Amino acid sequence: MYIASVILSLRHNKRTEVLSAVDQLMRHLRSTPGSLGCRLLAEANDADSLTLVSEWATREALETFLTSREFTVLQGMRILLRKDPETVLDEVVGRATVPLARAHAKT
Repeated sequence: MYIASVILSLRHNKRTEVLSAVDQLMRHLRSTPGSLGCRLLAEANDADSLTLVSEWATREALETFLTSREFTVLQGMRILLRKDPETVLDEVVGRATVPLARAHAKT
């Protein structure tokens, strides 16, 4: 599995415009072949910082997204951002779901 995280540092008072653009992108992502899901995360201490996280079944699906017209929308939002979006790519070799009570018992 592959994870693409796009970090967005918003210009002050541009949150509504960015959220509108990202909402449309996320709707598209959820129906894209190879997409395992996506979510938008907000920083607790910085209202002008968001991270779009998308998960991909294959490297090919991720690369298709990174070269898509929809991804270029993120690049085109530069006018709404304090700085260029930063993209971080991760390859996940293994993943497991652990019940919270079990995870707490190990600490």
